[in-house]
Amino acid sequence: RLPVMVAEFGTLAKGVDADNWLQEALASADRDFGEIKAWTVFHSDRDINLPPDAVGRVDKLDWTNSLASLKSLGAQGRTRLPNPDPKPSGSSKPYGALPLPEFPIRGVAFKKAQQWYSSRYTATRASLEHDFSLMKQGGVNTIKYYGPTLYDRNVLQIAPEFNLQVIYGLWIPDDLDFIKDSLRLKATRKQITATVERLKGHPEILAWNLGNPHWTTLAFRFQRPELDRQRQAYLDWLGELTRDLKGRDPSRLLLVDLRPDRDPEIQFEAYRQAGLAIDAFGLIGDQPEPLQKSLCLARDQGFQAIIADAPAELYTSVKAPHFLARNWQDQWNDQSVTFDGLLDLLGRKRLGYHELKREWMGAPIPEIAGGIAILRPATALRAGHDATYRAKRFVDNQWQNLEKESEDKVHWFLVKKDYFGNPIAVKLLGTGNSLKLQIPEGYPMYELMLTYESGARVLSDRVTLNLPLHSTLQGMQDP
Repeated sequence: RLPVMVAEFGTLAKGVDADNWLQEALASADRDFGEIKAWTVFHSDRDINLPPDAVGRVDKLDWTNSLASLKSLGAQGRTRLPNPDPKPSGSSKPYGALPLPEFPIRGVAFKKAQQWYSSRYTATRASLEHDFSLMKQGGVNTIKYYGPTLYDRNVLQIAPEFNLQVIYGLWIPDDLDFIKDSLRLKATRKQITATVERLKGHPEILAWNLGNPHWTTLAFRFQRPELDRQRQAYLDWLGELTRDLKGRDPSRLLLVDLRPDRDPEIQFEAYRQAGLAIDAFGLIGDQPEPLQKSLCLARDQGFQAIIADAPAELYTSVKAPHFLARNWQDQWNDQSVTFDGLLDLLGRKRLGYHELKREWMGAPIPEIAGGIAILRPATALRAGHDATYRAKRFVDNQWQNLEKESEDKVHWFLVKKDYFGNPIAVKLLGTGNSLKLQIPEGYPMYELMLTYESGARVLSDRVTLNLPLHSTLQGMQDP
């Protein structure tokens, strides 16, 4: 059942009568209506909504005795919720804070080795050597890698051969209930601490990173006041975990993910009050303003923070000394696909790779004349029927067909989406300057992607299979 909050609660009685009524009401609710999780006291002495039998005797109703009676009754065994708007309690570093390294962390998340059981990639020695070599050429000195996985040994053995430090990620599952899932919470803590014990002797590990910004993600699953309880339970559990990890490996940095899109001040203060044994926050974001604001807030409040997960193009606007780009290469798993890598699905360099290489190595960005686009058929689509799509280049201020010799540089992909528009599967359809596609059933759930390799860079375009009506009508006016 969903939690219920009583919106108006109170009594006009005074003294002992008020105390007795409130006690009986709360006890009755606990006994018969367990879904009631919160009460809002109607605290007003200006209520002019008079019942018929009070008209002429009083001109307003005074409900302020309820709050006083509740205070005199005390908590009555109820859980005290965390303050949703805590007041700053002064600046102080978190418990056990070690300094961040003097050298700038210039890194990227290496996710190719995650979900090894469903990934199209394999982290063999040859594959890792190729990837790590490209990273070094681009100025990367650190990778963020989540484990434990089948490839721990390969990654931790080969990374130092290329002078790459490792921020080892320890994932806290998305679907935990921090109040009810006591057994899963215990198992998660046991796995994390066992991993730290097993790997703490590896000098290439720069830091441990407790991944998943639960303060934010819990809001997608719970409503207040249950959200407040979950967040408090999460912080209590996290506090115990971080103190345990610090006791096991006190000389290595410990980071915790934080996504500061909303109310970063409240988040920082809540984490402070929790007394976490962490050294720095790993900030996650998609826009420069929240990240920049949170870096300043962290500094002003005595915390340390790094940009731990952000698109590569934000580096020039945020200008943080410690920055980790979101993903080294697009992920391609059995049930999910991403298009957020510095390399694309086929391992070719996107603009983000060259932008970071320019900032970190002083290398120029390879220039490409013109863009790339898909020309869709201007007809209604029907499932099971063929439609032809063409690749176009914007050159000399006009759209042109690609030259015949460019055909092997053009790749077509069919992308399938879920109900929310997230890509969940991709299929390579072939190469060439045009594509004849048999329209699939439910084609609005699909997109067509075109990639074109030009020198050291790859360009791409991704569109719906049909030509949207609003695009066709754009710019048209009534006569």
